[in-house]
Amino acid sequence: MASRSTSHLCSRCSSIFSRAETIEYMPTSGPPLQWELPIDKPTYAHYKSRSELQQSAGEKCYICVRILEWMNPIEAEEVSDREPAAEVLDGKPADRDRPVNISYCLTTAAKDSSEKLKEIGIWFIEGDKLLYESLRLIGRFVAIPAQEVDPYISKFRYTVPNNPAIHTDMVVLLRQFIIIRIVKTWLSACRERHKICSWSAKGELPTRLVAVDRTEEKKGLSIRLCHSDSLPRETEYVSLSHCWGKVPFFKLTQDKLQELEQSIPLQQLPMVFQDAIRITYDLGFRYIWIDSLCIIQDSRDDWHKESLAMDRVYLNGVLNLAATGYRNGQEGLLRFTEPREIMPPKIDCVKFNSHSPKYSVFPSFDWTREVTRAPLNERGWVCQEQVMSPRTLHFGRRQMYWECYTASCCESFPSGAPFFNPSSIKMRVVQPIERYSELTKPELYVQWTEFVTEYSTRKLTFDTDKLPAISGIARVFMNLLKDRYVDGLWENDIYRGLLWHATGDITEVSSYRAPSWSWASIDGPVSFLSSLNVQWDTMAQIHEIKSTMRNETTDGEESGGEASGREAPGGYIRITGLLLKLKIDKIPVNAISSMIRLQRRWDLSADDPLNIVFSPYEQIGTRADMMIRHSNPEFRQSKDLVIMPLVHHTYDKEWVAIYGLVLSLQPGRSGYYKKVGVYETSRKTEGGMFWLQNPKPIESRYYQEFYGIAGYTITIL
Repeated sequence: MASRSTSHLCSRCSSIFSRAETIEYMPTSGPPLQWELPIDKPTYAHYKSRSELQQSAGEKCYICVRILEWMNPIEAEEVSDREPAAEVLDGKPADRDRPVNISYCLTTAAKDSSEKLKEIGIWFIEGDKLLYESLRLIGRFVAIPAQEVDPYISKFRYTVPNNPAIHTDMVVLLRQFIIIRIVKTWLSACRERHKICSWSAKGELPTRLVAVDRTEEKKGLSIRLCHSDSLPRETEYVSLSHCWGKVPFFKLTQDKLQELEQSIPLQQLPMVFQDAIRITYDLGFRYIWIDSLCIIQDSRDDWHKESLAMDRVYLNGVLNLAATGYRNGQEGLLRFTEPREIMPPKIDCVKFNSHSPKYSVFPSFDWTREVTRAPLNERGWVCQEQVMSPRTLHFGRRQMYWECYTASCCESFPSGAPFFNPSSIKMRVVQPIERYSELTKPELYVQWTEFVTEYSTRKLTFDTDKLPAISGIARVFMNLLKDRYVDGLWENDIYRGLLWHATGDITEVSSYRAPSWSWASIDGPVSFLSSLNVQWDTMAQIHEIKSTMRNETTDGEESGGEASGREAPGGYIRITGLLLKLKIDKIPVNAISSMIRLQRRWDLSADDPLNIVFSPYEQIGTRADMMIRHSNPEFRQSKDLVIMPLVHHTYDKEWVAIYGLVLSLQPGRSGYYKKVGVYETSRKTEGGMFWLQNPKPIESRYYQEFYGIAGYTITIL
């Protein structure tokens, strides 16, 4: 029986190099395989017909499948799930034939033909050119000489019939067999070779686990709920992370507890659960933790108690199975994926490199799209699960991805590769507990800001979960730092913590959740004006910090030792520092991002307000001096804005960088402010900085106390 190839390109994609006239030189200064955008570079035509693009994607062209997915994820998902022989288009003929305008551009970091042409960027765009005013970038691929890629490509091979409808069950079973082989290889290598991944909690088990065993007839699996106090302390288990979705599914409730301790009906569980249980057994484990089966869902007390132990559940598990690419549990983890969609194909590049005529092609950010931005990783609660689990096996819609504290790999590159450099949250944000003792407190504080930056991009079903969803990892940091946790910040690192700003679209929460000085007061991505290698000097004095959070023990009793994230209204900071009034000359109406540049005029007398002109960050192209939530009504409607410098540091001997807060005076409340942004600026030290001079007092409504050169005492709500 004829079989389909394990990698495939359509005729249009296989001639990408031969149809191009030149490869543009673009130096790279960042991580491997990252370039600047190819603005206004020559392009070459790709598909102009949507029906041709969809037909090629339906036949599993490695490049076209991804182009269609990047242009229209929902449409691509539908095409991906159909058989190539079937009609790949829905809708009216006009929809099928409506034009598209896809072009591509080639770039490299090699300066001339004398250098080895090792890396080529293949950029796909909508339109004839990529312009700053029209950034219609579809996606980017990387091409590397095949002889450098081949040693890292998966050696697992299996034959796929020309018509996948034939023997589909056999093919799926074979893929399942290969999946287990690959995962066992990854897990064994990690446990044997990765010292920092092998930290053990030595006997801490979740309250409940799902026990997995063979039925008496040995024809299937039987499962039941069990209490961990009946198990040996060294019992190993895996955990499952999944999106709940909107479709109701089988859960543990108080009235089912005794019944499920006898037997759980496997066939009534969502397919994700069923597959996770089968994978658990096939990997050699007999216990799995699944939130909706191990926490009593209609018991507030049980949910609260177990949520406080969530960090240990994931930390102490051997492996976390993550249904990363799925929005609900109705689809299984073991879906069929053609090798054509996974295995990097080769393209003839003899026109540009006769020494290496064949180049292997792969997407430069498959990890980002299939893992980082996948449905599961949009969820806030999952961020803590990912960081705390020593090993995570991501089930993407196309292939599996492995992530531990030491390595990242996937089915196509099962041992990783020098050019496979994903942005792994485990390696980027938090190292395992065993290494924490080696980190200094400043390093730990920076690790926390990295985690918050990542977490802030996630979504929550209930906005009140903003702080509870990370209470477990906050507890880990609290034990290491011996510091007070205040609304997502740390008391002994409060100056750095206050210098956060929004970096994208945000929404104000409808009900009070945290004070304005906390990043938890908004929903949206944030970042911090901080650096590990800088020694700050303070320019303001904080007298009192009142948190909105109730600190509780795992038993729910009031204590100062745990960080549950539950709210108590009325957080504030009392602070003394210098104040400088702002006069707003212009605010951009159509600013794209929340980063706005401050164009300052420094030749002012001390009693004049600082004159400000704002312009969109995207039009400047440089680092913004002021980061303000420009859509915030507190900012747009306030005529009483001030800046307060917080910290400064010296660099290049004669320059001082100053960082501080942008505050909005609250109507009718003298000296009470809300934070609306942050700012940074630099000045030469010659002649001193004007705001360090003794300021002329401003109206009394701007402050609560005035201490001359020491500044003004205010309260930030």
